[in-house]
Amino acid sequence: MLGIPRIHGEMLKLGYDISQATVWRYMPKKNGRSSGQWWKTFLKNHATGIISIDFLTVPTVNYKLLHVLVFLSHERRKIIHFNVTSNPLRNGQLNNYQRTHLG
Repeated sequence: MLGIPRIHGEMLKLGYDISQATVWRYMPKKNGRSSGQWWKTFLKNHATGIISIDFLTVPTVNYKLLHVLVFLSHERRKIIHFNVTSNPLRNGQLNNYQRTHLG
């Protein structure tokens, strides 16, 4: 690692008397994984319990905004719930869905 001698020199300039081995010990390792599991493996193992929720706004041709709420299942990659409204606070769609589907 090329940065260790430079960091060691900077630490010496600041008055810290440490060795290069100490700097090396606390440097983050590039290829080390702390969990032992890749992200793709985690998603595959837990896909049945994972859903994605997305709330977005879509401008129309008439310069009005439509608000879209989408719930996606990762297991089958399908849409669980989809709602479009012009005023999301008036009808409380998100609260209704949370009460009925998410417990």
